[in-house]
Amino acid sequence: MSTEEGSVALRVQVRGRVQGVGFRPHAARLAQQTGVSGWVRNGPAGVEIVVEGAAGATEAFVQRLTGEPPPAAVLNQVEITPIPPEGHITFAILRSEDAAALTVPIAPDLATCSACLVELRDPASRFYGYPFLNCTQCGPRYTVVEALPYDRPHTTLAAWPMCGACTAEYADPQDRRYHAQPTACPRCGPGVHLVIDGTTMAEGADAIAQTATLLRDGDIVAVKGLGGYLLACDAQHAEALEALRTRKGRREKPFALMARSLAEARRWVRLTPATEALLTEPARPIVLLPPTKDAVLPDAVAPGRDELGLML
Repeated sequence: MSTEEGSVALRVQVRGRVQGVGFRPHAARLAQQTGVSGWVRNGPAGVEIVVEGAAGATEAFVQRLTGEPPPAAVLNQVEITPIPPEGHITFAILRSEDAAALTVPIAPDLATCSACLVELRDPASRFYGYPFLNCTQCGPRYTVVEALPYDRPHTTLAAWPMCGACTAEYADPQDRRYHAQPTACPRCGPGVHLVIDGTTMAEGADAIAQTATLLRDGDIVAVKGLGGYLLACDAQHAEALEALRTRKGRREKPFALMARSLAEARRWVRLTPATEALLTEPARPIVLLPPTKDAVLPDAVAPGRDELGLML
Protein backbone atom coordinates (compact mmCIF):
# COMPACT_ATOMS: atom_id res chain seq x y z
CA MET A 1 0.00 0.00 0.00
CA SER A 2 1.58 3.26 -1.06
CA THR A 3 1.93 6.22 1.31
CA GLU A 4 0.45 9.50 0.09
CA GLU A 5 3.12 12.15 -0.40
CA GLY A 6 3.07 14.82 2.28
CA SER A 7 0.94 12.84 4.73
CA VAL A 8 1.76 12.55 8.43
CA ALA A 9 0.68 10.02 11.04
CA LEU A 10 0.05 10.26 14.77
CA ARG A 11 -0.57 7.76 17.54
CA VAL A 12 -3.04 9.19 20.06
CA GLN A 13 -3.47 7.51 23.45
CA VAL A 14 -6.45 8.81 25.43
CA ARG A 15 -6.83 7.94 29.11
CA GLY A 16 -9.75 8.62 31.40
CA ARG A 17 -13.43 7.68 31.21
CA VAL A 18 -13.37 6.89 27.52
CA GLN A 19 -14.89 3.42 27.28
CA GLY A 20 -18.64 3.02 27.28
CA VAL A 21 -19.26 6.66 26.35
CA GLY A 22 -19.32 6.41 22.54
CA PHE A 23 -15.71 7.51 22.13
CA ARG A 24 -14.77 5.14 19.29
CA PRO A 25 -17.75 5.98 17.04
CA HIS A 26 -17.18 9.65 17.89
CA ALA A 27 -13.57 9.35 16.70
CA ALA A 28 -14.70 7.57 13.52
CA ARG A 29 -17.18 10.35 12.71
CA LEU A 30 -14.53 13.02 13.35
CA ALA A 31 -12.14 11.15 11.05
CA GLN A 32 -14.75 11.18 8.29
CA GLN A 33 -15.45 14.88 8.81
CA THR A 34 -11.78 15.91 8.83
CA GLY A 35 -10.74 13.61 5.99
CA VAL A 36 -8.18 11.48 7.82
CA SER A 37 -7.65 7.72 7.82
CA GLY A 38 -6.41 5.19 10.37
CA TRP A 39 -8.09 3.28 13.19
CA VAL A 40 -9.34 3.37 16.78
CA ARG A 41 -9.66 0.63 19.39
CA ASN A 42 -10.21 0.10 23.09
CA GLY A 43 -7.12 -0.86 25.01
CA PRO A 44 -6.15 -1.79 28.57
CA ALA A 45 -5.48 1.85 29.53
CA GLY A 46 -8.08 3.70 27.48
CA VAL A 47 -8.54 4.35 23.77
CA GLU A 48 -5.75 4.10 21.19
CA ILE A 49 -5.97 5.91 17.85
CA VAL A 50 -3.75 6.00 14.78
CA VAL A 51 -4.60 8.88 12.48
CA GLU A 52 -3.03 9.65 9.11
CA GLY A 53 -3.46 12.37 6.49
CA ALA A 54 -2.42 15.88 5.58
CA ALA A 55 -0.84 17.80 8.45
CA GLY A 56 -3.72 20.24 8.68
CA ALA A 57 -6.30 17.45 8.68
CA THR A 58 -4.60 15.44 11.43
CA GLU A 59 -4.20 18.60 13.52
CA ALA A 60 -7.90 19.40 13.07
CA PHE A 61 -8.80 15.83 14.07
CA VAL A 62 -6.79 16.01 17.30
CA GLN A 63 -8.13 19.46 18.18
CA ARG A 64 -11.74 18.34 17.74
CA LEU A 65 -11.13 15.01 19.50
CA THR A 66 -9.82 16.75 22.60
CA GLY A 67 -12.05 19.82 22.39
CA GLU A 68 -15.35 18.11 21.52
CA PRO A 69 -15.41 14.79 23.43
CA PRO A 70 -18.67 12.84 23.88
CA PRO A 71 -20.82 14.32 26.69
CA ALA A 72 -20.17 11.50 29.15
CA ALA A 73 -16.42 11.24 28.48
CA VAL A 74 -13.73 12.50 30.86
CA LEU A 75 -10.29 12.96 29.31
CA ASN A 76 -7.56 12.73 31.94
CA GLN A 77 -4.54 12.42 29.65
CA VAL A 78 -3.87 12.60 25.90
CA GLU A 79 -0.50 11.46 24.56
CA ILE A 80 0.34 12.27 20.92
CA THR A 81 3.32 10.58 19.25
CA PRO A 82 4.40 11.06 15.60
CA ILE A 83 4.81 7.75 13.76
CA PRO A 84 5.69 6.77 10.17
CA PRO A 85 2.65 6.81 7.84
CA GLU A 86 1.42 3.35 6.86
CA GLY A 87 -0.82 4.31 3.96
CA HIS A 88 -4.23 3.80 5.56
CA ILE A 89 -7.07 4.52 3.15
CA THR A 90 -10.08 4.30 5.48
CA PHE A 91 -10.72 4.81 9.19
CA ALA A 92 -11.79 1.67 11.05
CA ILE A 93 -12.89 0.61 14.52
CA LEU A 94 -10.63 -2.33 15.32
CA ARG A 95 -11.17 -5.25 17.66
CA SER A 96 -10.24 -4.27 21.20
CA GLU A 97 -6.81 -5.08 22.54
CA ASP A 98 -6.86 -7.54 25.43
CA ALA A 99 -4.22 -7.29 28.13
CA ALA A 100 -3.65 -8.37 31.71
CA ALA A 101 -3.12 -4.92 33.23
CA LEU A 102 -6.43 -3.15 32.80
CA THR A 103 -6.58 0.36 34.28
CA VAL A 104 -9.36 2.09 32.31
CA PRO A 105 -12.39 3.30 34.32
CA ILE A 106 -15.86 2.38 33.06
CA ALA A 107 -18.60 4.98 32.85
CA PRO A 108 -21.52 4.73 35.28
CA ASP A 109 -24.96 3.80 34.03
CA LEU A 110 -26.40 6.80 32.20
CA ALA A 111 -30.02 7.92 32.27
CA THR A 112 -32.02 7.59 29.06
CA CYS A 113 -31.13 10.50 26.77
CA SER A 114 -33.65 12.86 25.20
CA ALA A 115 -33.37 11.24 21.74
CA CYS A 116 -34.13 7.79 23.16
CA LEU A 117 -37.03 9.19 25.20
CA VAL A 118 -38.59 10.49 21.98
CA GLU A 119 -38.41 6.98 20.50
CA LEU A 120 -39.72 5.44 23.71
CA ARG A 121 -42.89 7.53 23.41
CA ASP A 122 -43.31 7.39 19.61
CA PRO A 123 -45.86 4.74 18.48
CA ALA A 124 -44.17 4.69 15.06
CA SER A 125 -40.76 3.73 16.54
CA ARG A 126 -39.73 0.12 16.94
CA PHE A 127 -38.52 1.14 20.42
CA TYR A 128 -42.00 2.33 21.47
CA GLY A 129 -42.55 1.46 25.12
CA TYR A 130 -39.32 -0.57 25.29
CA PRO A 131 -37.58 0.31 28.59
CA PHE A 132 -34.16 -1.09 27.63
CA LEU A 133 -33.48 1.15 24.61
CA ASN A 134 -30.16 2.99 24.67
CA CYS A 135 -27.50 4.53 22.44
CA THR A 136 -23.88 5.67 22.71
CA GLN A 137 -24.98 8.58 24.92
CA CYS A 138 -27.08 6.67 27.46
CA GLY A 139 -27.96 3.33 28.99
CA PRO A 140 -26.27 0.68 31.13
CA ARG A 141 -22.50 0.66 31.44
CA TYR A 142 -20.86 -0.30 34.72
CA THR A 143 -23.45 -2.80 35.90
CA VAL A 144 -23.49 -4.85 32.69
CA VAL A 145 -19.71 -5.17 32.32
CA GLU A 146 -18.26 -8.59 33.09
CA ALA A 147 -14.75 -8.00 31.72
CA LEU A 148 -12.66 -5.35 29.98
CA PRO A 149 -12.16 -3.84 27.46
CA TYR A 150 -15.75 -2.62 27.16
CA ASP A 151 -17.26 -4.57 24.25
CA ARG A 152 -20.59 -6.36 23.87
CA PRO A 153 -19.10 -9.89 24.31
CA HIS A 154 -17.84 -8.67 27.71
CA THR A 155 -21.30 -7.53 28.88
CA THR A 156 -24.43 -9.31 30.05
CA LEU A 157 -26.07 -8.26 26.76
CA ALA A 158 -23.95 -10.89 25.01
CA ALA A 159 -26.77 -13.34 25.80
CA TRP A 160 -29.08 -11.43 23.41
CA PRO A 161 -27.72 -11.44 19.81
CA MET A 162 -28.72 -8.31 17.91
CA CYS A 163 -31.47 -8.51 15.29
CA GLY A 164 -30.95 -7.25 11.74
CA ALA A 165 -32.20 -3.73 12.48
CA CYS A 166 -29.99 -3.34 15.57
CA THR A 167 -27.00 -4.80 13.71
CA ALA A 168 -27.48 -2.30 10.88
CA GLU A 169 -27.58 0.64 13.31
CA TYR A 170 -24.58 -0.73 15.22
CA ALA A 171 -22.56 -0.81 11.97
CA ASP A 172 -23.66 2.60 10.60
CA PRO A 173 -21.17 5.42 11.40
CA GLN A 174 -23.94 7.99 10.94
CA ASP A 175 -26.27 6.35 13.47
CA ARG A 176 -26.13 7.32 17.14
CA ARG A 177 -26.17 3.58 17.98
CA TYR A 178 -22.94 3.04 16.05
CA HIS A 179 -20.98 0.67 18.28
CA ALA A 180 -23.44 1.14 21.17
CA GLN A 181 -22.50 -2.05 23.02
CA PRO A 182 -25.74 -2.62 25.04
CA THR A 183 -28.14 -1.72 22.20
CA ALA A 184 -31.29 -3.86 21.96
CA CYS A 185 -34.91 -3.64 20.87
CA PRO A 186 -38.12 -5.61 21.60
CA ARG A 187 -37.27 -8.11 18.87
CA CYS A 188 -33.86 -9.10 20.20
CA GLY A 189 -33.32 -7.75 23.72
CA PRO A 190 -34.42 -8.61 27.26
CA GLY A 191 -38.06 -8.21 28.22
CA VAL A 192 -40.26 -7.18 31.15
CA HIS A 193 -42.24 -9.62 33.33
CA LEU A 194 -44.54 -9.20 36.31
CA VAL A 195 -44.03 -12.05 38.75
CA ILE A 196 -46.27 -12.63 41.79
CA ASP A 197 -45.62 -15.55 44.16
CA GLY A 198 -43.32 -17.14 41.61
CA THR A 199 -45.87 -17.01 38.78
CA THR A 200 -45.47 -14.79 35.73
CA MET A 201 -48.69 -12.78 35.57
CA ALA A 202 -47.96 -10.54 32.58
CA GLU A 203 -45.26 -9.53 30.12
CA GLY A 204 -44.25 -6.39 28.23
CA ALA A 205 -46.62 -3.43 28.26
CA ASP A 206 -49.25 -5.43 30.17
CA ALA A 207 -46.73 -6.09 32.94
CA ILE A 208 -45.98 -2.37 33.26
CA ALA A 209 -49.68 -1.41 33.24
CA GLN A 210 -50.55 -4.01 35.87
CA THR A 211 -47.62 -2.91 38.03
CA ALA A 212 -48.86 0.70 37.90
CA THR A 213 -52.26 -0.53 39.10
CA LEU A 214 -50.66 -2.44 41.96
CA LEU A 215 -48.77 0.68 43.06
CA ARG A 216 -51.92 2.81 42.96
CA ASP A 217 -53.72 0.17 45.03
CA GLY A 218 -51.11 0.39 47.80
CA ASP A 219 -48.96 -2.62 46.96
CA ILE A 220 -45.17 -2.71 47.20
CA VAL A 221 -43.30 -3.71 44.04
CA ALA A 222 -39.71 -4.87 43.76
CA VAL A 223 -38.38 -3.58 40.44
CA LYS A 224 -35.35 -5.58 39.32
CA GLY A 225 -32.94 -3.03 37.92
CA LEU A 226 -29.36 -3.11 36.69
CA GLY A 227 -27.74 -2.92 40.10
CA GLY A 228 -30.28 -4.78 42.21
CA TYR A 229 -33.87 -4.32 43.33
CA LEU A 230 -35.70 -1.03 43.80
CA LEU A 231 -38.57 -1.26 46.29
CA ALA A 232 -41.35 1.06 45.18
CA CYS A 233 -44.70 2.18 46.53
CA ASP A 234 -47.03 5.17 46.21
CA ALA A 235 -45.53 8.02 48.26
CA GLN A 236 -49.01 9.37 48.96
CA HIS A 237 -50.26 6.03 50.34
CA ALA A 238 -49.63 6.11 54.12
CA GLU A 239 -50.47 2.42 54.66
CA ALA A 240 -48.06 1.31 51.91
CA LEU A 241 -45.28 3.45 53.37
CA GLU A 242 -45.80 2.03 56.85
CA ALA A 243 -45.86 -1.51 55.47
CA LEU A 244 -42.60 -0.89 53.64
CA ARG A 245 -40.93 0.55 56.76
CA THR A 246 -42.12 -2.40 58.84
CA ARG A 247 -40.94 -5.04 56.37
CA LYS A 248 -37.59 -3.32 55.85
CA GLY A 249 -37.10 -2.63 59.54
CA ARG A 250 -36.38 0.97 58.57
CA ARG A 251 -38.17 3.25 61.00
CA GLU A 252 -36.41 6.58 60.43
CA LYS A 253 -34.21 6.57 57.33
CA PRO A 254 -35.89 8.75 54.66
CA PHE A 255 -37.18 7.32 51.41
CA ALA A 256 -36.42 8.92 48.04
CA LEU A 257 -39.19 10.26 45.84
CA MET A 258 -39.29 9.58 42.11
CA ALA A 259 -40.77 12.13 39.69
CA ARG A 260 -41.33 11.71 35.97
CA SER A 261 -40.24 15.26 35.01
CA LEU A 262 -39.10 18.58 36.39
CA ALA A 263 -42.69 19.81 36.07
CA GLU A 264 -43.87 16.97 38.29
CA ALA A 265 -41.00 17.57 40.73
CA ARG A 266 -42.06 21.20 41.16
CA ARG A 267 -45.33 20.01 42.72
CA TRP A 268 -43.41 18.64 45.68
CA VAL A 269 -40.11 20.54 46.01
CA ARG A 270 -38.70 23.99 45.42
CA LEU A 271 -36.21 24.06 42.57
CA THR A 272 -33.53 26.49 41.46
CA PRO A 273 -31.55 26.49 38.19
CA ALA A 274 -28.66 24.85 40.06
CA THR A 275 -30.77 22.01 41.52
CA GLU A 276 -32.55 21.49 38.20
CA ALA A 277 -29.13 21.04 36.60
CA LEU A 278 -28.23 18.47 39.27
CA LEU A 279 -31.46 16.52 38.80
CA THR A 280 -30.97 16.30 35.03
CA GLU A 281 -27.32 15.20 35.08
CA PRO A 282 -26.73 11.91 33.17
CA ALA A 283 -26.41 10.01 36.48
CA ARG A 284 -29.85 11.32 37.63
CA PRO A 285 -28.80 11.63 41.30
CA ILE A 286 -31.06 11.92 44.34
CA VAL A 287 -31.04 15.61 45.35
CA LEU A 288 -32.07 16.93 48.78
CA LEU A 289 -34.62 19.72 48.31
CA PRO A 290 -37.01 21.80 50.45
CA PRO A 291 -40.68 20.84 50.03
CA THR A 292 -43.20 23.27 48.60
CA LYS A 293 -45.82 24.76 50.88
CA ASP A 294 -48.50 22.70 49.13
CA ALA A 295 -46.62 19.39 49.30
CA VAL A 296 -48.82 17.12 51.42
CA LEU A 297 -47.13 13.79 51.99
CA PRO A 298 -47.29 11.26 54.83
CA ASP A 299 -44.61 11.83 57.46
CA ALA A 300 -43.41 8.29 56.77
CA VAL A 301 -41.70 9.51 53.56
CA ALA A 302 -38.99 11.35 55.52
CA PRO A 303 -39.71 11.29 59.27
CA GLY A 304 -38.58 14.44 61.06
CA ARG A 305 -36.76 15.85 58.04
CA ASP A 306 -37.17 19.32 56.57
CA GLU A 307 -35.93 18.23 53.12
CA LEU A 308 -37.07 15.62 50.61
CA GLY A 309 -34.76 13.46 48.55
CA LEU A 310 -35.96 13.43 44.94
CA MET A 311 -34.77 11.87 41.70
CA LEU A 312 -36.07 11.94 38.16
